[in-house]
Amino acid sequence: MKSSFFSNNQVKLNEIDSTNKFLLQLHKKKKFTNTVVVTADFQTKGKGRKGNSWESEKGKNLLISILLRHKLKIEDQFLFNICISMSIQELIYNYTKEKVYIKWPNDIIILNKKIAGYIIDNLVQKNIIHTSIIGIGLNVNQLKFKKYNPLATSISLIKETEIDLYKLKNDLLKILENNYKVLDKNAIKKYNKLLFKKGISMQFKLKGEILKAKIVSVDNNGALKLNVEGKGLKKFKANQVKYML
Repeated sequence: MKSSFFSNNQVKLNEIDSTNKFLLQLHKKKKFTNTVVVTADFQTKGKGRKGNSWESEKGKNLLISILLRHKLKIEDQFLFNICISMSIQELIYNYTKEKVYIKWPNDIIILNKKIAGYIIDNLVQKNIIHTSIIGIGLNVNQLKFKKYNPLATSISLIKETEIDLYKLKNDLLKILENNYKVLDKNAIKKYNKLLFKKGISMQFKLKGEILKAKIVSVDNNGALKLNVEGKGLKKFKANQVKYML
């Protein structure tokens, strides 16, 4: 039996440095033995991949972290990543009815603008992931953003109406729960169809070198396959690629 994304252990915080950091500290103190869901109105040091900061107006967006206890084989790590990204993609589509794309490795894009991002911290022992801490930032009711590349948007800006954050949170947990129950190795086919800028020639910084390439797909281990101009098909890890959009 798999663990559940739903939990009676739900914590609502007014302000915190980082919900992921908060859950990691709880884990170290062995405060809980099952799922914990934490939301915050504001994060002072919310981080994304590579330590990038996440801008969020207080009380306007969904800032959520989930501590999930499970036994996941290390080789299924990227499959779990797909589950998270496609669940966020599904939620946003359900609310906006607009095409929603996944910008590898962990951003969600709509109308060529960033609307969400996520980060997963996996704790591993003997090639088994026993605990995952999933941090998700989703722009919901924020109407103004500083200049980003790509630019940011929110569900409220697209729908032109305010969104119930509590309902949205529960809708997300339901989708995560359903997708997690049926972790499917064929999900990567759908994931690859949702890749942002797939098949479009553009510039990347690849291992420090700026080159033109086209996104082909992502493989089962989470590596990005690029058709690099003059070099052919190459694979790259997340820390080797930077989009030059």
